[in-house]
Amino acid sequence: MAIIKYLNNCTELIKLIGEYSASGKLFAFMSRRVAELHPILAKTVERSCRVCLIENEEAYKNIESVTDLWKFLSANGADREARIIAIGGGAITDLSGFTASTYMRGIQCIYVPTTLLSMIDASIGGKTAINIDRIKNLAGTFHQPSEVLILPEFLKTLPQRELLSGFAEAIKHAILSGEKDFRSLKEITSNIKEINWEVFIKTNIEFKQRIVEADEKETSNIRAQLNFGHTFGHAIESLCNNPSNELQPVLHGEAVFAGMICELYLSALQNNGSTALVRDTLHSFSSFYKKIPIECKHYKQLIHLMTLDKKNRNKAIRYISIEYPGSFSLSRIDNENDIKESLDFYRETFV
Repeated sequence: MAIIKYLNNCTELIKLIGEYSASGKLFAFMSRRVAELHPILAKTVERSCRVCLIENEEAYKNIESVTDLWKFLSANGADREARIIAIGGGAITDLSGFTASTYMRGIQCIYVPTTLLSMIDASIGGKTAINIDRIKNLAGTFHQPSEVLILPEFLKTLPQRELLSGFAEAIKHAILSGEKDFRSLKEITSNIKEINWEVFIKTNIEFKQRIVEADEKETSNIRAQLNFGHTFGHAIESLCNNPSNELQPVLHGEAVFAGMICELYLSALQNNGSTALVRDTLHSFSSFYKKIPIECKHYKQLIHLMTLDKKNRNKAIRYISIEYPGSFSLSRIDNENDIKESLDFYRETFV
């Protein structure tokens, strides 16, 4: 598992980058936007190592970008002893991790996540991924970073929409954790600006780490629970971020929140249970997110995208079913009408 280091300020980060550079070949894959927002950090990185600036967008998380990064490493003399330091959001850490895991059959990678989503989710757990034909995370590897450097200071320059995108993963963690944590999260959302981000980030990282340590490579169903909201969510994200569908692009957390609502409703539908949890989740958090304008005409494509989900077995779509906070099961969907009814619920109830 990766070593997690919590930093107090950018000066500590700059010092560490200098130490890493002095100990061997270091190559930085850095978000262009982060470089613009943090020019002192960017200059330090440029002095310390070879730098490749990358657009921190999901559209660039593809095999073409990986090929460019392989060529960059090769042209600059990277060997098996080289290390990559990835500085940016989830798209950057996913892309960098995949590149590191495949270059010369694997070199070390250090993550410096700069968004809430990448701090509490994307950089933790050792999963890497790229998109193929705009299908979310269709290709990927397991490749643990050697270290993850957490600097909450980056959140000060993060747009509110991206902050809330990351917050969706915290909602997921709270529901999976149990009633106490779910209730606590609902209480602090009344004034999100007053959240102690250092404590918040550490709590979420430790929750995910406990699950990953129990099932690092998803050989049992324990780690699968972290995919709650993602069967529907990844399909919605792929649909909306494909320009041919003429929909507004969505962020990962926005799609995952929509996916959680659909999957909570589907859980109640399949178990003949109450819709109290899904309605409570909507009531507590829907003000953070805009409704995604899914229409009935999109259902066929969404169902097709769901058939590509990595959790599926024997051609059956599977999702994480939640009956109450703290419970989960990996369930199959045998009736497409249940998917459509769950999407209908999201469209009709999310106002």
